[in-house]
Amino acid sequence: MTYEYSKRADGLVITGCGGGGEILYIPEQIGGEPVTAIGSAALRDNKVIKKLGLPDGVREIEDGAFSNSALDAVRLPKGLERIGAQAFLGCGRLVRIRVPERTKKIGNAAFYGCAGLERVIFPASLVEIGYNVFSGCPALASIKCPRGSYAMDWAERNGYGGNLVYDYEICVGGINLKKYIGGEAVHKMPPYVNGKRVAALDEEAFAGCGYVESVELLRGLTVVEKFTFRDCAGLKRVVLPETVREIKTHAFVGCVSLKEVNFPPSLEYVGTHAFRDCASLEKISLPAKIAGINSKTFAGCESLAEAGLPEGITFIADDAFAGCGNLKTVRCAEGSYAALWAGERGYAVSAELPCNGFA
Repeated sequence: MTYEYSKRADGLVITGCGGGGEILYIPEQIGGEPVTAIGSAALRDNKVIKKLGLPDGVREIEDGAFSNSALDAVRLPKGLERIGAQAFLGCGRLVRIRVPERTKKIGNAAFYGCAGLERVIFPASLVEIGYNVFSGCPALASIKCPRGSYAMDWAERNGYGGNLVYDYEICVGGINLKKYIGGEAVHKMPPYVNGKRVAALDEEAFAGCGYVESVELLRGLTVVEKFTFRDCAGLKRVVLPETVREIKTHAFVGCVSLKEVNFPPSLEYVGTHAFRDCASLEKISLPAKIAGINSKTFAGCESLAEAGLPEGITFIADDAFAGCGNLKTVRCAEGSYAALWAGERGYAVSAELPCNGFA
């Protein structure tokens, strides 16, 4: 094996190599001088070398050093401090990577397009992780990190904090979460899953998940699809972000334990049967943009005692609150359509305007 290299103050930078077979172990020294870095594009597009060992004195792997190569196994050096941008981009045969304990920085797209990558271990020493590091790595479900570290925080924020908790499909703008398959009783919807941006939550995503007690939906979500939480018997609390504009038909039907749900100011429409048979719901407060309440939207909410309705509402279906035998008080503006509607049905009318958020 012959090596090409350049010199710098702290040692040699490998810039290329020739000859040899599928296994390469770069030596600690060449000509008595230490090897301290792998240069930019040093083994880019190399289709011969499959297994690579780097000496522990190497502190830096520069940008694109091994991009689009045929590597299927790499031993990273103990002294490594930095992995450059696109260093292993397109290395589709890599299966696992263990980042050493002294590594501080991983550059943008360092492992982008490593389609076979299944297992990654991060150290506590990391202080900087770039963009799109694992984009195009569909087999990577989780990253092992020390608890409480920057790496753990990054992994959780980017959807690699643990086992995959959603089935999903690729869609315009990111991924569509098809079905929740996690086991958490308290769940906060992540912005990323498997390193891919979450763009939508599908119909029936949580349907029948009786063990889920609390869900906080992702900011940026604009629609709660039909049947999303159908028959979630244990669900007690839902937090809707201030970006939700529509709750579709039957979205929360049969959530018999649901006691707490906020209706954000952004909300414009709630579909038929959306909260039907939510038997534990005691209060609601609908925001100003709601213009009407549709058929059986709150039917069967037998614990509902108080409803806050906005001044601008112009339509309430006759059966919107069917089976709500405990409904006694409607909070609304004096002289509004809601006040007239409530008075005709014998409800106590409070002139206190409904608030937004949790009732």
